[in-house]
Amino acid sequence: MKNLNKKLLNFLSKKTKKKINLTTNLISNQILDSMGLIEVVDYIEKDLKLNCPINKINKINFNSINLIIKFLKKYN
Repeated sequence: MKNLNKKLLNFLSKKTKKKINLTTNLISNQILDSMGLIEVVDYIEKDLKLNCPINKINKINFNSINLIIKFLKKYN
């Protein structure tokens, strides 16, 4: 889980032209939509080798990078 915030920030920054940080609301700022959420989960599971329980993935847990990290720490 080392450097997780940097890895996620880097990944998501490549997906948007908007400036984002660890607390940016990814949903309301239209950085993540339903397809984007799938891409993030895919990145987390395949590239970062972390678990994302499918029944726990929702817009609350993935609303910011900090919330994604909190979610990942809880389930990994």
